[in-house]
Amino acid sequence: MIKFPREKALLFNKINRAIECEDYDVVFKHKNELMECFSEFEKTDIYIGLIKALFYKEHYQDVVIITDELLRRDYERYEIYFYLVFSCIALNDIFTPNMILKKYKILNILEVKNLWNDEGTYSSALNLENDLKKAVIAARFIIELIKEYNYGVSGEDGYLGLRVFELINSLLEIGYDKYLINELTDIANLIFVAYNI
Repeated sequence: MIKFPREKALLFNKINRAIECEDYDVVFKHKNELMECFSEFEKTDIYIGLIKALFYKEHYQDVVIITDELLRRDYERYEIYFYLVFSCIALNDIFTPNMILKKYKILNILEVKNLWNDEGTYSSALNLENDLKKAVIAARFIIELIKEYNYGVSGEDGYLGLRVFELINSLLEIGYDKYLINELTDIANLIFVAYNI
């Protein structure tokens, strides 16, 4: 068990409770304090909760900035990359997650990289642990979007929204669990339907 100074422990417990209750306003309110306490909290998963809160509060640019800062501090988590990808898609940016993918050490371990690179398929991630599965799907999706962009296929309004819904349908056909399908559907509705994209 990790022990923190009293003041930091109070903050940590408050944020963890807020994450568990999905009270993202509280998490968002303390984002700067969390980043200032990085040296105390770096061995925990609290920053996954921070990124998730920022995502669901629709602070997509903050997700990108903080993910990049965490990466510079060697803090990598599969779930953070997943939310980064969909934050960037909401920002109509497929290049940032591709650039970060190349730097993300845990996604570039050979066994993992083979799941999302040109050799991989969505079905190859079907039986993985949930967080790794989500990161592999997100990485594979970005690789596909970059290829499509290079061939001049993407770019028109609504294209990324269409591609996300196509991804969901593909995963459903492959046999991915309802939890993941529902999460991706909620994400697609949040970032596209709300803006009529």
